Amino acid sequence: MERQPTEFYDLYDLGVENTVSDGLDARSANETRGLVVDPKVFESAMVSFAVTDGEIDEITLKPLSLGFEYGRARRGRPQFSDKENGERILRDIADLSAEFGTKIMIKDGVGTIGLK
Repeated sequence: MERQPTEFYDLYDLGVENTVSDGLDARSANETRGLVVDPKVFESAMVSFAVTDGEIDEITLKPLSLGFEYGRARRGRPQFSDKENGERILRDIADLSAEFGTKIMIKDGVGTIGLK
């Protein structure tokens, strides 16, 4: 992204000579606050499902890392997590889902939700 709206720069007392990166640095206090310091923001799962006769039978979750440990230029690019981090990510998702009655089985780094 080459530019943000003028209001974005105004929020951080930046001028027309400043870049989007300058604004992001100002917003996050040079990556010391906000979403950029929360590793959970950079974790997710790829979801797929199996359908039989028009009904979803099973949902599969494969954990993803969005590169929290990388610099801004590489962050946000999804890659499959290693087994250890993947199972932790799936446990976190399972914990969040439990209050909705969703049970996620975790085996070999993959989460499964059986619906039948």
